[in-house]
Amino acid sequence: MHYLATNPEIAAKARPELDERWPTGDVTAIRYEDVARLRYLRRVVDETLCLWPIAPGYFRETKEETVIGGKYRFAPGDWVFVLTLQAHRDPVWGPDAEKFDCVR
Repeated sequence: MHYLATNPEIAAKARPELDERWPTGDVTAIRYEDVARLRYLRRVVDETLCLWPIAPGYFRETKEETVIGGKYRFAPGDWVFVLTLQAHRDPVWGPDAEKFDCVR
C-alpha cells in the first residue's frame, strides 16, 4: 500500500487492472484464482517484498563443508543466517537495487 500511495503513477497503472476485473467494485467477488491474473499488481507486490521481505532472513544448516566468498568456512552442521533484506539490495542487481521499480 505504501508504494501505491507514494507513487501515483504506479497506482494509476494498477487501478484499471482492478476495475477491469471487478467493474462493480464488489470485493466479495474476489477469488484466490483471480489474484494470479493481476499481472501488474503482482509486480508491485513482488517488488515490495524484494525491498521489504516479510522476514529479514532465514537460517540454513550446512550439510557439508562450505566456503562462501572464498574466505568464510563453515563445517557440516554450522548454521548460517541468510539476510534477505541485504541480498535483495545488493549492487549485483544493478546500481538502483534499493529503488522501488516494479517494471525492472
